[in-house]
Amino acid sequence: MALDDNNIVSIVEIAVYVPTIIVSFFICMRHGFGKSSGVDWVNSKKTSPLITVRHFRLIQLVILVGTILAIVGASKSNKGTSAPTAPAVESEVAVVLYAVSFAAVALVLLLEVPSISLVPEAERIIVPAVGLALPFIAVRVLYSLLLVFVHTGVFSRTGGPVSVRVGMSVVEEFVVVAIYLFLGFRLPKLDKSEHGEILSRSSKNGRGRSGRLLARFSGSDDGHDLEHGRNNGGEQGASPSAYYGRPGQ
Repeated sequence: MALDDNNIVSIVEIAVYVPTIIVSFFICMRHGFGKSSGVDWVNSKKTSPLITVRHFRLIQLVILVGTILAIVGASKSNKGTSAPTAPAVESEVAVVLYAVSFAAVALVLLLEVPSISLVPEAERIIVPAVGLALPFIAVRVLYSLLLVFVHTGVFSRTGGPVSVRVGMSVVEEFVVVAIYLFLGFRLPKLDKSEHGEILSRSSKNGRGRSGRLLARFSGSDDGHDLEHGRNNGGEQGASPSAYYGRPGQ
């Protein structure tokens, strides 16, 4: 059976993403699979922070819900009796959630750019890397919106020009993946003691490990001076990054 252009593009995607998954796994092994929050590190040096860990958690939740709905919508479109060009309602909601989460991420980046001087020098590359990736993600999200809400002509879900798919989807995905893989190799590896954590349930209202550590860093808990890595008795302590993790994650 002869391969058409769509088949060739799909083969190229598989050829790229299979080794990419392997490389990503090794990067995760290098940096650790646990999530950490650099926003606490930045906010600890601000008098009135605009962005908190809870904002990141909300954005992550929106993306997760969008992903689940996208899977459900794709499944319904493939198994349904309607025309293949008619997307499921779940797919429409999913791409809207993706667009909202993208706008939120872009807003967070704009609000936090002035605080880049508070980030450790070795990790400031995260900000321009994310800024470089955002335009490509914007095009990819726009393509999804057009595919779902227009789904005719060049944006038809079936039979549309392969060049449009490649130019607005495949290339953007490849570029963004390459940027983040480069970032994974470029960032210095942290020791286990330096891995922070995303705000947990026990940290709400300043309670729990994260709340206590923020209080200590600000000098309001038993006179601990974590900014200099020492307590009142002069004993060497951990650096602040040991508590707040890698900025930008």
